[in-house]
Amino acid sequence: MRRIQRREACLCRCTLSSIKRLAARKEVMVYGYNSFFSELCEERHLEQYVSRLFDNNPHVWGETVRIGRKDFEIENPKKLHSCLAKETTLVIIAPYYELLHRQLCKINSEISIYYYRTKEDRRALRYQFLFKKGKTKNIMLFRSGKNHLPMFDVDDNAKVLYDYMLSHNYQSKYKMVWVVEDNKSFRKLKSASTDVVSYKWEYTRNPLKAIKYAYYLHYAQYCFFTDDCYWMRNHSENQILVSLWHGCGFKARSQKSEPTGSHYDFMTVNSSFYAKENRK
Repeated sequence: MRRIQRREACLCRCTLSSIKRLAARKEVMVYGYNSFFSELCEERHLEQYVSRLFDNNPHVWGETVRIGRKDFEIENPKKLHSCLAKETTLVIIAPYYELLHRQLCKINSEISIYYYRTKEDRRALRYQFLFKKGKTKNIMLFRSGKNHLPMFDVDDNAKVLYDYMLSHNYQSKYKMVWVVEDNKSFRKLKSASTDVVSYKWEYTRNPLKAIKYAYYLHYAQYCFFTDDCYWMRNHSENQILVSLWHGCGFKARSQKSEPTGSHYDFMTVNSSFYAKENRK
């Protein structure tokens, strides 16, 4: 008996020029209400080629926003099921384009979906080809704080977990790696079992530093962090991402960087009530 395989929507890379060409013959819709789309509209006036804007954050659905020189209503992606056709094109402009593509395939698996890779992503992925086919290794990544909050490097729940693992001899099996802003400030942490790298190496022109940073990001089996995991946006499916957070997470619930979601695999909770609330 012939096996019938479910067709998955194609994910195609595009550029600004190709978006403009597509707009000449099709209706172009964008998935991604974020700074990337806003910057493209402000700098390159992309909004004139876009008819509708969708996003997966329910807290902004129905809002009308001014982006570039045009007003958009931010829509629920479930509406795509009824509006996508051969005469329309969908472009994902978001860091998590592969994740969003998988979500969109559940809505409509019969269309071609495009994604636009930002300049930031192009620089971050320039050495990905070296590690793409490699399997994860016994490496654990730790990060606390965000890019604009270096004073929280090697701190918070990530530091507590790291200390606990050292006290229970995890370092005999795993290479521990801290991701910080300035690795020179944490030289005392470096040892045979612990390394320290800077997240600024993602964009550095020094190839040795950039490759070392990419190596850890692609080969780490476990990644622990206390804030958002945007820095791991290009992780592979066999890596395990754990959000430790730095509190309950109820604050900033309506923001784009919401404390729960499908960007990571596990998160810590402090009670059964909190676990129930975060499943909503």
